Amino acid sequence: MRVATLLLMMVMAVSCKKYQDPPPYADPRLTNPYCNIPAALNYNWGFPGVPDNSICIYPSTVFSGSYFYRDSLYNEAGEVISTDSFPITITVVDTSKVNIVGFCGTNVLKASADKYYKLRLDSTFLQGQHLCDLTDTITGLGSKKGFEDTATIKFTYQLNESSGISYHSGTAVKQ
Repeated sequence: MRVATLLLMMVMAVSCKKYQDPPPYADPRLTNPYCNIPAALNYNWGFPGVPDNSICIYPSTVFSGSYFYRDSLYNEAGEVISTDSFPITITVVDTSKVNIVGFCGTNVLKASADKYYKLRLDSTFLQGQHLCDLTDTITGLGSKKGFEDTATIKFTYQLNESSGISYHSGTAVKQ
């Protein structure tokens, strides 16, 4: 009985072939390109198709450009104290980082953009970054409504100055 079982197992082992995957099949109907980088805003849009990372759009890209900013200064009760307007420029540093110039002359503010259309000022000093001099800091964020919103950014930020804290809100319109 042992010999028969051993002989049966040897016959089965010799007769089995290892499985091989079939060669890959590319469907000729799937020709549309899609972005295959998860950090991109348009990740997998158009899938299935042909991966083409040259069409990827990154969070920093949707914020870049020249804008005209209309700012409102609020008191602690939420009342508008004054308004101001000035040009700002947002330039791309990499896929998620941007530089903002215009809030204080040529001073550069550093910010991070995410795939949810939010732009946050990076914290480089205590809880913010220096604005016009070493005693003033700024913290805040900007946002767009979505991918189709190419013209406006809503900003809210807080200035910590030697004279106290001031609250700002405004809209940047692309030029």
